[in-house]
Amino acid sequence: MTQDELARSYFVKASKRRRVLEVLLEETAYSDVVREAQELVELALKGMLRKVGVDITQLTVQLSSPAARSPECAVAERPIP
Repeated sequence: MTQDELARSYFVKASKRRRVLEVLLEETAYSDVVREAQELVELALKGMLRKVGVDITQLTVQLSSPAARSPECAVAERPIP
């Protein structure tokens, strides 16, 4: 699967979550709306990062390393590969 296909897949999943939000909102299931909205944002962000060529798996590994959690490490100062 290419980067563009992966990105498209994330966007399709995010779009489906958006339709689910409307149903949950009509049912006044607010906690579920929040949970699904968070998932929608995550999927959309992953799709955007894939679209511009950022390898999400590598980024996740870098950000979860002990060095990334140290106070000296500022994410804004690190270039995105």
